[in-house]
Amino acid sequence: CQLKNGNIAVARIMVRNIADTLQYPFLPPIILPAPLNYFHLFELDGNNGKLIWETSYQCPTLSYSNVVNTFTPGLKNIMQLPNGNLSLLADMYLPTDINERFYQNKVYSRRAVNFITDPGGFLQKFIAYRPPGNSCSLESVKQVGGTGERLLLAKDSTNQELLAFKINDNGQIIWNKSYTNANTGNSSKAVALPKQNDKGIFIMQSDESNTFNFHATITNAIGNNPCSQLSASIIAEDAQWPWLVQKVNLLPNLLDIDFRYSPFLITQNTYPLSQTTNCEYQYACCK
Repeated sequence: CQLKNGNIAVARIMVRNIADTLQYPFLPPIILPAPLNYFHLFELDGNNGKLIWETSYQCPTLSYSNVVNTFTPGLKNIMQLPNGNLSLLADMYLPTDINERFYQNKVYSRRAVNFITDPGGFLQKFIAYRPPGNSCSLESVKQVGGTGERLLLAKDSTNQELLAFKINDNGQIIWNKSYTNANTGNSSKAVALPKQNDKGIFIMQSDESNTFNFHATITNAIGNNPCSQLSASIIAEDAQWPWLVQKVNLLPNLLDIDFRYSPFLITQNTYPLSQTTNCEYQYACCK
């Protein structure tokens, strides 16, 4: 994202395919098996592209846990907050056996998380979002207005229900709604798009196993839609980040790369579409 000073803040997932070793006094070496994932943040000068600062945060190691270790955390959004801090919204697993040391955690649950740092990338606050008593994946994030508010869409990991909620610049939930998911498979995807002037949201749903199965849910200004609305909710919890930092870095010297391009032909295809309206309602703002 572009910062107020004209520079560029970048957030990405870095994957390390080499095991890491921890050394603590009076303990044998502790091996963290690969692959290891990191949130990698850095700022580039908006005029010349030079690196200003960088920092990295190692994500939980899932090798000896209840989670298949092919999972890669997903960064969904980065933005600068009104006070100059940075906020990253991501999809990841957090431990639930919190009494264990961070390298001994074995029980994890999926969460949507809000990773708030100061302008130099140092962690200030870490917030996790989930349905009560359950877990969820973060599907999409869209900025709403210019005061740091964002619209998030999550998916309940058990029943696939969709959970839309709006947060303020401090990461607290302003409102939350839940809806039935027309595509209940594990491969289903969804994105929530705010209407113009914040007059409601469009929820687009599709299934990667069936690219022609597409559904749209449209709400009023405060997220209500009696056709598909449910009573589920989502909560925000302050969380801790005990895992390692500053373990990966960019190369100190930029390579002089000769960029080339090759022309290729893009073929346009058309597919017939049919529309079915499952439910339609007339609402009065804002009930």
